Amino acid sequence: MCRHRTVSALAIAAIVLTMAAPAFPAGAAGLRPDFQVPFPCGEGWKATTYSGHRGVDWNWGVGADDLGKPAVAAAAGVATPKWQSGYGYYVDVDHGGGWVTRYAHLLEDGRANGFVGQGEPVGLVGSTGRSTSPHLHFEQRADGQVVSPMWAEGVPIQPDGRTYVSANCHRPNPFGSNDAHGDGIEDMVARYSARDGASTVRLIQGAPRRRLQASRALDADASQLPPGSMLALGDANGTGPADLNAVLPDGTGVRVVTFPASTEGVFGTRRVRHRATWRFDRVRGLHSGDTDGDGIDDLLLPITRPDGGTTVRRLAGQRARALSPNVALKAGPRPLPVSALLAVGDTDGDGRADLNAAIPTATGVRVVTFRGRRDGTFGPRRLRYATDAWDPRQLRELHAGDINGDGVTDLVVRLVRPTGRSQLWVVLGGSSQSLEAVAARTPKKSALPTDARLAVGDTDADGRGDLNATYAGDSGSRFVTFPGQESGALGGPRTRYEDSWSFSRVR
Repeated sequence: MCRHRTVSALAIAAIVLTMAAPAFPAGAAGLRPDFQVPFPCGEGWKATTYSGHRGVDWNWGVGADDLGKPAVAAAAGVATPKWQSGYGYYVDVDHGGGWVTRYAHLLEDGRANGFVGQGEPVGLVGSTGRSTSPHLHFEQRADGQVVSPMWAEGVPIQPDGRTYVSANCHRPNPFGSNDAHGDGIEDMVARYSARDGASTVRLIQGAPRRRLQASRALDADASQLPPGSMLALGDANGTGPADLNAVLPDGTGVRVVTFPASTEGVFGTRRVRHRATWRFDRVRGLHSGDTDGDGIDDLLLPITRPDGGTTVRRLAGQRARALSPNVALKAGPRPLPVSALLAVGDTDGDGRADLNAAIPTATGVRVVTFRGRRDGTFGPRRLRYATDAWDPRQLRELHAGDINGDGVTDLVVRLVRPTGRSQLWVVLGGSSQSLEAVAARTPKKSALPTDARLAVGDTDADGRGDLNATYAGDSGSRFVTFPGQESGALGGPRTRYEDSWSFSRVR
């Protein structure tokens, strides 16, 4: 299928292109997803092709250098491993709306099967099928037809031997919900990253009315808030409004910073709260929650250890600029595997936020809780809910919020079916060991696309947490709310705000 071409050493430079082209080819069933390049964050790969060749050949190095290198999903979707004599071992990722990406000439082992998030591995580079040297053959398909040119970061890929540096980075939370005004109503906050690495944080102010107002809450250059930074909204300085907190790479370690919120809905000048030698590539996210019950949100960083276990570092929130860490939890890979999805919230109703996890197993999903303690640590694992009715390959997201308004935090689980349609479940919090799950909603793909960003917060001021989402609208970004119900279910989607901001920049 592909004829390998020898490439020279890589130049470490990103190429920014400005060619204009339609958002999707004629006949495609839906808008083109926010495709990224199909290799890991920060790596530089060379793009080549030749006459009559359908697709792009990517090389990290020369000859056998590429063998075993990971190929990653260009956008979220459902992965299916396949074989064909030309492509060899390959993986198709279905993104919905008629869009599929193909990753060919892979090694047989290690190929993804089921839902994958953007940037997650789909396979390892090989030289199977009609290939003479290891490389990654990549295609973008619309309604079964290979698209040319292909696209990444909203611009066309030029396969003429130039090098692209990947911005396909782990971005678990560019969208959040919390009370950034301090008025008792939670807001929606989304970070938009520009091609030069600068960030604009937009704030959509929560209110009882259906249509909301929006503003620019922060403008930061790449040195202040790099695009790959992980974000969490929480009152980490004890002043009332929820601050914008971030963990970002700092040389060989990390830096934890806070942009303090004000009652005007603006995030102020960055304050460095902590520096550490923890490896940024092992940080699984940044979470906020009042784990010790003192009324101030703490910051939590789950960090994967080389043995596959997880150490949760906690920075206790306080007015002081510098925060001191403690080890809140040290768990092995069995009680807390790296495949677990994490969410922080008071699911047992004792006034302290707990560390909750949804863990895929061989046959289903288990929901567990590590209870928050007054000393800022988490207790032993407690099984709260177990089901074999959920396909573990479809487990996509876990969020925390009080959906039914009873004062105890619930958990919202998102499953994504092979068709790309989402199924939403709410596991109702309570003091008992065993919890109850409610089938909350199965929205149409048009109401909740696969690549939508989700956050839970009471943005309609009715005392119940809502599931809020942002995704690509007709000409930009659309913000919608699925209102929380007393039963724990979710109401139908309500469009709260639309604007021309490019959804592809929410990252």
